[in-house]
Amino acid sequence: MLRDSESEHTVARKELLLGLSASVYDHLNELYNGNSLRGRRLRYGLIVFDIATISVFLVSSVAREEWWMKPLDLLFAVLIGADLIARLVVEPDKRGYLLSLATVADVVVIVSLIFSAVIDNLGFLRVARSLRMLRS
Repeated sequence: MLRDSESEHTVARKELLLGLSASVYDHLNELYNGNSLRGRRLRYGLIVFDIATISVFLVSSVAREEWWMKPLDLLFAVLIGADLIARLVVEPDKRGYLLSLATVADVVVIVSLIFSAVIDNLGFLRVARSLRMLRS
């Protein structure tokens, strides 16, 4: 069902560009940009997630040799990547979003989390991980 302000052309363009149905786009848009209770809960949850992420990054500086750090790093890489993709989907200015400091910081964080599973000396990138709070 189309909103009054949307045309069939707009919906078709969204589906073509994103490969998503309009309802998935609308749902993500409501969650990330809307004023619904679910949207507010998601955004508060993302703030809590960012705080948890930074806490894990702080713990990882002393517990990096623990067996559970590599799977935890990969889990956080997947979750941060999913958030990054969802934000990209609903962002009207995709180029501006991709070039923003917060997005570049997220990409650096994701890369450092993935590579930390195979390369040991990426401690200097842990500082960049704190930039996740810019998103919140």
